Amino acid sequence: MNTTSQTILMQSGPIFVTEKILGFRGHRYKIRHIENLILRRPLFLMGIALSILIAGFMLINADLLYWYEQIIFCIAAILAIAATWPLGTLEIHSRTLNTSQGSITWLHKDLAAAQDQVEAILSGEEGASLSIANDEDAE
Repeated sequence: MNTTSQTILMQSGPIFVTEKILGFRGHRYKIRHIENLILRRPLFLMGIALSILIAGFMLINADLLYWYEQIIFCIAAILAIAATWPLGTLEIHSRTLNTSQGSITWLHKDLAAAQDQVEAILSGEEGASLSIANDEDAE
């Protein structure tokens, strides 16, 4: 990571934001080229759909399932929702990406912090350098 000449304003896991770059693992996006950031939870919608399928299967076959098997299906449906809730996708619309877009899928709270930091830089707020989030400090 060649960010030694720039101050890291926000870092959480593999996501980092400097004055000029939004980075995630091997991908680097220049902040000046970013037009729009959209934070969503598309995996959560898939988790809900999977839960509905599991619950539907359980209800259709309820007369063939033992009570403990029904509990297992209920737990699986709940886990499908709970496992996808913390995940999010940050879609990056950029002038340099033309019609295609970049996206980052990671923990929603980390993506929200990165989005806030990038929007603060783009809007030119002076307090942008004050919001520093670092995983090492949290441990």
